[in-house]
Amino acid sequence: MQLYYLCNTINLDQTPKLNKTNTVGIMPFVISRPAHFLPRIAYSIYLSVRNLGLNFYANYFLRSFAKKNMAHTGAVSENLQELYDNYYAPEIDTWREIGAIQKAENILDVVGKHRFGNLLEWGAGNGALLHKLAQTGIASEFYAAEISESGIKQIEHRQIPMLKTAIVFDGYSLPYPDKFFDVVVLSHVLEHVEHQRMLLREIRRVAKNLIIEVPRDYKSGVDIKAQSLFDYGHINVYTPSLLRFLLKSERFELVADKMSFSSDALLLFAAQARSKFLVKIRIKLYTLLRDFAYRISPYWRKETMINAYTIWCKTDSTN
Repeated sequence: MQLYYLCNTINLDQTPKLNKTNTVGIMPFVISRPAHFLPRIAYSIYLSVRNLGLNFYANYFLRSFAKKNMAHTGAVSENLQELYDNYYAPEIDTWREIGAIQKAENILDVVGKHRFGNLLEWGAGNGALLHKLAQTGIASEFYAAEISESGIKQIEHRQIPMLKTAIVFDGYSLPYPDKFFDVVVLSHVLEHVEHQRMLLREIRRVAKNLIIEVPRDYKSGVDIKAQSLFDYGHINVYTPSLLRFLLKSERFELVADKMSFSSDALLLFAAQARSKFLVKIRIKLYTLLRDFAYRISPYWRKETMINAYTIWCKTDSTN
C-alpha cells in the first residue's frame, strides 16, 4: 500500500471552525476582533499560572510513569509488538482507571443519545475504557483488538458481560468483513502509530463510524522537547485542526467534537504524595483561571490550551 504523509504545519490564525451545531464543549459565543485584548490578557494570566507551577500536576504523572515504565529511545522499534507484550501488569493501574472515566465521558458527550449495535475498541490496552463503555449502554456488543498479549489477558480477566471477542492483532489489519462494526473507538492510540493512514483506511473498511481521541501534544517548538514525547511513545503530534485535516483527507465525515482538559480527579491522583489540602487549593486556583481564560479566548487559542480532543466521524462507504 502506498502511503502518503502530511506536512504537519498549520497557521493557527487561519484555523477553520466546525459548525457550532455540530460542536460539543466549545463556548457558544465568539470574541470579536475589537475585543482581542481580553483573550490576550486572560491568556497571559493563564501562562503566568502555568509558570508558577500550577500546571505541574497536569503533566507530572504521565511523564513520571513513562520514564519508569518505558525504555523508548526516540526511534520506533521494528518489533513493537514484542515491546508491548508484557507492558500491562496484572495489578490495577489506578491512573488508567481514572483516565478511562473521563475518556468514556468524552465519548458519550460527542455521540449524545446515539447508540450503536456493536463497538470495537482498537488498541484496547488493559480494557479500562472498554469496561467503562460497557457500563454506559453505548452499544449492545463489544469487541477488543490489542497488540499486547498482557493487555488481552487483563481484558479477559475483567469479564465484561457483553464482550464477544478480544484478539491480538498486528495493529493494522483485522480479520473482519467490510462494515462489520457500527463504531470503532480509537482512544489515545494514533499518536503511537507509525503508519497512521494505513490504520485509518482499515478502520474505514471495517466500520461505519469512528470515535477518536488524541492528546493535544502539538505546540510551537515541539521539536525542541521531542524526547519528552518519545519517552512515552508519542511519535505523532496533533491539534484539533491537524486531526480534522487528516481525517478529512481520508474521507471521514466529521459529525461532532469536544475539546477537554485533564479532570480534577486525575490531577489530584498525580499529586497524591503531596499535602491533599494544599494540592486541592492549587488545583482549584489553576482550573478557575484556566477555565476563565478558555471561555474568553478565540478558537485558535483554545486549541493550544486543551489536553485532549475527541471527535465522532462517519466513514464514507461509497469509495
